[in-house]
Order: sequence, then C-alpha cells, then structure tokens
Amino acid sequence: MSRFHQRLRKNLENEEFAAGYREMSAELELIQAIEAAREKLHISKEDLATRMNKRREAVSRVLTADDANPTLDTITELLAALGITAEITLRKAVDGEAPIKVVTAL
Repeated sequence: MSRFHQRLRKNLENEEFAAGYREMSAELELIQAIEAAREKLHISKEDLATRMNKRREAVSRVLTADDANPTLDTITELLAALGITAEITLRKAVDGEAPIKVVTAL
C-alpha cells in the first residue's frame, strides 16, 4: 500500500474528514462520468460549449478543474447538450457509502 493510501486510510478514521472526502469524491465521480460520456459520444468540448451557448474554456473548466463545483443547473445543461439523461434513485444509505453512486449505461 502506498504512503498516500496509508495516510488516506488514517485520515478517513476522522468522521469529519471522511464525510468531506465522500462528498468531494461523489462530485468528482459524477463529473468524470459526464466527461467520459462526452468522449464516448465523440463530442468535442468546443461543440459541447456551442450547444450550451458557453465558452469552451468555461466548459473545459467544469469538466477538468480540480476545484470545479458545478451547480445542478450546469449539470442539467451538460446532460441536455450531450443528449443523455441521469437517473437518480433516493434510498437509505449504507454506512460509509458515498452520497452519490454513478453507474454509466452508455
């Protein structure tokens, strides 16, 4: 196990850290899934930006920036511009489970 993973495991013992980590991880996973869908659909960032009536730099930042924190409106715009949909199921969480589980069916 790498030093990073050793430190991460230790830090995850702190509940406040663990909650923040799960939240950040979920957001990142969702954006990565949208970016993967864009690539699979062979839609360039330029074309996606045009479809969203946004600048390419703004779209690129949402899809690749480490600190991107898109709003639900932005995520909805991305999905619509890609011609895909997201299905959300609300259920009781399992202890330690991330708040968002992304399953891709493309």
